[in-house]
Amino acid sequence: MAVQLAFYADVNTKSLYKHELFASPYQLPELVQGDTVTLAIGMVSELASGGVGKLERMTVTGYSCKVAIGTEGSTPITSVTLTESNNLLVGDLPLNTAAISALFTSAPTSSFTRTCEMEFTDATGTLTIKRKITLVGELITSATTDTPAPDVNLGKAEATNLYIAKSGANAIVLVDQSGAGNNLLLWNDGGNLKTDPIT
Repeated sequence: MAVQLAFYADVNTKSLYKHELFASPYQLPELVQGDTVTLAIGMVSELASGGVGKLERMTVTGYSCKVAIGTEGSTPITSVTLTESNNLLVGDLPLNTAAISALFTSAPTSSFTRTCEMEFTDATGTLTIKRKITLVGELITSATTDTPAPDVNLGKAEATNLYIAKSGANAIVLVDQSGAGNNLLLWNDGGNLKTDPIT
């Protein structure tokens, strides 16, 4: 299961919105190392005739979009090229790349702020929208296992009460709880089970 991020990019103001018809701001959430983010980005523009905050949906046909996370001047730590589907630009942005894992190798409890860059391109040129985004390390990994309860050593008295006493290599002592006498249970030389009373 992937984290699903669906929002709309305003080509006039470079704002991100939750809805396609009115200006309700959208903020990119904190992302967790190891997840997969499914992006579904629509495009909108301001609808001048509709009043303040009204938007209209644009067609994404003819547009391409790349999304990357990283630091300016360095190679992105993850990226994806989105494709058109149902008038949205969609694709999966992996957070299990080697570059992201390297961030948390020596600082697993830290969080890292990086730039998320969205680059929209059509025949007329390129529009870039940037936002800061926070990455945090994962707690549950594939190596996680349940920790068994610690073993407890028995004292001599506890062991004596729990186990049947042994007598010799092939015999055990059956204790009479009434105290009248005990029996020795053993295999004799003929391979037969034998009991002898012990006084």
